[in-house]
Amino acid sequence: MRTVRRWESELDLPVHRRQHTRRGIVYAYESELDTWWKAGRKRPEKVNQTPAGGGRLLMLATSVAGVLLLAGGYFAWERFRGNTASPPFEIIRTTTLTGAGRSGKAAISPDGRYIAHSVVTSGQQSLWVRRADTLYDIELVPPGPVRYVGITFSPDSETLYYITGAPDGGRSILYRIPAMGGPTQKPQLAHNIFAE
Repeated sequence: MRTVRRWESELDLPVHRRQHTRRGIVYAYESELDTWWKAGRKRPEKVNQTPAGGGRLLMLATSVAGVLLLAGGYFAWERFRGNTASPPFEIIRTTTLTGAGRSGKAAISPDGRYIAHSVVTSGQQSLWVRRADTLYDIELVPPGPVRYVGITFSPDSETLYYITGAPDGGRSILYRIPAMGGPTQKPQLAHNIFAE
């Protein structure tokens, strides 16, 4: 009915209503429509451009604008919120491992608490360990005429395993020592993995 009323008021369309029925009947005579058509049809000055489908378009445009506004607000909030927590590896602190000579082999414990490294001074090598949160080294093995072939930690980070060899490339030997110092031991192997 609204559409018919709009045609009637804005376009001056000759419309008739029969009100005696419950829903009402709308009709137009063919002769009146022909006359209206030939008269050039009344052009509305202001035609309502939001018919029933226009409301959906307005709602869609409003929804899109709202989503864009929310997205812009979120990105502005992320950028300017002043997050004090830094992402991993954003702030990196580097320190010199040793200043007493030259470092050879090095290893970091699985839990990240310890750093073990060999130090070469005057042709001899020694084994040192440092807690990662301090600047102080602990000498585990004093300098000697050996070369460290490999250094690694046990999975629980409590024991340090290292392999030494003669400087001339001779036989290599596996040792273990507690990560924070103690007696050096040769572990008992089920078979000699270094035998030729």
